Amino acid sequence: MNSEEMELLLSLKLRWRRWLGQMTRNDKPNWTKLLNNEWFGWPSNVLGDDYANPLLWGREKVKAYYSKAIDKSTIRDFLKLDNIYCAEVLVKKATDEQGI
Repeated sequence: MNSEEMELLLSLKLRWRRWLGQMTRNDKPNWTKLLNNEWFGWPSNVLGDDYANPLLWGREKVKAYYSKAIDKSTIRDFLKLDNIYCAEVLVKKATDEQGI
């Protein structure tokens, strides 16, 4: 991996760590969104853990699981995560525009 790729990887890790921190703040009840199949499939794939059962986990364990996946991720893994995020934003925008 060349220095530009390494710099990109580090910036992606930092960005997604900040996102994870915002999602799992104590004053935000929407952290459970991370348990949805669309979102939870990402760390499960990165970590190769097909048998994780996050529905029984608390906020801190979910945060630690995602953090571990972020540490282990490649640029390609982060591109997949970007796609999940973008798809969610587009769906939300479309439903807001239609008043659903």
